[in-house]
Amino acid sequence: MKTYRLLKSGIPIGNRPNQHTPEKMGTNEEPWYTRGSIEFLYENIKSSFEILEYGCGSSTPWFAQKAKSVTSIEHNEQWIDSVIRATPKKLMEKINIVHIPKKNYGKNIGADGFYYDEYVDYINSINMFFDLICVDGRSRSACIRNSIKYVKKNGFLLIDNAERIEYKEAINKIPSNWKRFVFEESMDTTIIFKAI
Repeated sequence: MKTYRLLKSGIPIGNRPNQHTPEKMGTNEEPWYTRGSIEFLYENIKSSFEILEYGCGSSTPWFAQKAKSVTSIEHNEQWIDSVIRATPKKLMEKINIVHIPKKNYGKNIGADGFYYDEYVDYINSINMFFDLICVDGRSRSACIRNSIKYVKKNGFLLIDNAERIEYKEAINKIPSNWKRFVFEESMDTTIIFKAI
């Protein structure tokens, strides 16, 4: 059995399915990614990092404890309230959660049948480069394609649930010379790309 470290924030948010055991997946005090990817992030995130994540949650305060700033794009207003209530006010000073609700029309459809054009395109409106971009929210293929140009040199692009066939085409748009770190578990694969 492989050894692992729990790298908890001390800020529990949400729940995990029973099969998502801590040796395989992050707890509700860590990002909900595969264990190996959490270890990788823990070792590589610097205090100067500016992070953007599609989808807020237990990852948001975890990142904020390590990085300079975290911008989270989230469609669910009730979930945002849960994250804000759980996160200490002092830590929230480093976090910007942007609520962009789903729509009934558009071009970037999510798995739920709603549209996420503004959600996907928000990164274009801020025109900023990031040390880490995490794609773990809605309309992920479009978010992946949109994020590539905003990763700083030597920065990282994280794709969660990367084993899903519907993301393959978008993942193939990531430059082939970027380093690829694959963290696979039976229920999920997290891939982290390092921009060259």
